Amino acid sequence: MFEQGDSIDRVYFPVTGMASLVIVLQDGTTIEALTVGREGFIGLPLLNQVKTARYKGICQIEGKFLVLDADAFLSVIDDLPDLLRRLLRYAQYSSEVASQSAACNSVHSVEQRCARWLLVTSDAIGTRTFNLTQEFLSQMLAVRRPGVTVTMAALAKRDLISYKYRNVTLLDVRALEKVSCECYATIRGKARELLA
Repeated sequence: MFEQGDSIDRVYFPVTGMASLVIVLQDGTTIEALTVGREGFIGLPLLNQVKTARYKGICQIEGKFLVLDADAFLSVIDDLPDLLRRLLRYAQYSSEVASQSAACNSVHSVEQRCARWLLVTSDAIGTRTFNLTQEFLSQMLAVRRPGVTVTMAALAKRDLISYKYRNVTLLDVRALEKVSCECYATIRGKARELLA
């Protein structure tokens, strides 16, 4: 969608799709900073009058996105205080979720983090079935691909997910929530508090 440092020309509101804001390290390693689905929008720096992208934006799951010119977005939010309030609450939510994800990636197992990521993704797009490659998931979880392969196979063996080339279906959400670390419940709680 855009590279870090690019001018923010458009604001994206995911409807059925999902994007990842990622950090690219000097060696090319890509790590997810934030997932953005139907709960939010892409273009957050504009709220702080920053007009350059702070992350690389990747369309993670294809779908419908509403797109608005950045200048039009900035002119509209001044006239719509309720919209601005909601966008600022989403900004707070984003900050807290990014911090939670950093903590999660530091201390929880690959299986717990994978379960959390799958659940968050499902919530963000409003469906239990979506396209996903193991290569992409390994980048989002900041682990090597063989670790993702083993984890996805273990989840599938327990009938928590179905995984066939590029297609994931969450079969047992409640059981997957039990596999996930505490971070999924924390993120859901933040959404209820800040985005309701």
